Amino acid sequence: MKKMTVALVSSLFLFSANSFADATCQALMSNLIAYAQMPPASCNKHYNTISVEMATNRNDMKYVSYASGILYKKKKTIPVISYFLEGDANQQFSDRSYDIGTTPPGGIHVPIMQNFSVKNEDLLGLNIKPNGDFTYTLKSWGNAKSTVSGACINNILYGVKDGTFYTLSFKKTKLGYTGPC
Repeated sequence: MKKMTVALVSSLFLFSANSFADATCQALMSNLIAYAQMPPASCNKHYNTISVEMATNRNDMKYVSYASGILYKKKKTIPVISYFLEGDANQQFSDRSYDIGTTPPGGIHVPIMQNFSVKNEDLLGLNIKPNGDFTYTLKSWGNAKSTVSGACINNILYGVKDGTFYTLSFKKTKLGYTGPC
């Protein structure tokens, strides 16, 4: 009976979490897309963008990754007009390290290994649909693409695919000149 109760409670939690997640994703993405499509003020030569940060973790523990970049509003016109967010991010991996150690004059080099090498980043393309599904393109690796079914909770987009857990967070930003007219 205990196992059945735990299974029922777990099922109800997942059902309510998924219902909440779907509604939250639409609201989050609609808000971000609306912000990104606002035209600049007449005296300001800036445009609205969305900063994105993405972290991944794999179930085989080979590595984790971190990416950050800028997203813009894009318009798809075929088959119907719809808006989405798209942009690029620089991605670093925990299994790519480099030596930041020092060698004193006439001394022995003391290695200090730093994970997430900034000297060995990849370029990642991101395309995020209004429902939260997102496609990433491995631009540094022959433009291979993969699409992840997204869900949202507390303004974080997340998804799991092929043993990798993805989390994306967003911040409204402005790029360009914002000086006097």
